[in-house]
Amino acid sequence: MATISSNPIFEHHADGIAQGPADVITVGYNWGRWFESARAHGNGWQRVSKRAMFDAVRARGDAIGGYVWNKAFRVALLRENKIRYDESLALAEDLLFTTEAVVASDNFWFNPAVMYQKINRPGSTIHSATGEMRRTEQQVRRHMDELGRGL
Repeated sequence: MATISSNPIFEHHADGIAQGPADVITVGYNWGRWFESARAHGNGWQRVSKRAMFDAVRARGDAIGGYVWNKAFRVALLRENKIRYDESLALAEDLLFTTEAVVASDNFWFNPAVMYQKINRPGSTIHSATGEMRRTEQQVRRHMDELGRGL
């Protein structure tokens, strides 16, 4: 498994892997006062269907979310499916990466217990995105929807 986050939550991902076959492991997060995933789903490891995982990744403000920072991905899955970050994108690259991994995957585990603390930085890309970046993000989101057709 590989995680893209710098947050030390590896031991929690290892617990998720121990639940059974895993392609994508995800844990709960806190995003300031705005959101805490544990309120939405309780605690304990839960197997998630592919459709439910895709829908959660596509939804804004979901307990799972499309972000990479609360997830671990099976490296072999990423390699086999040539899933890489699209470095040409300045915004929504993580959402696209996660969506591509979910579409290529079959085994998902989620523990909504808060194990990741997201820090909202005022100067981050999400807060300083230009109109062009936002238009590109909408194109990425439409592409993500296309990837999910037929799941």
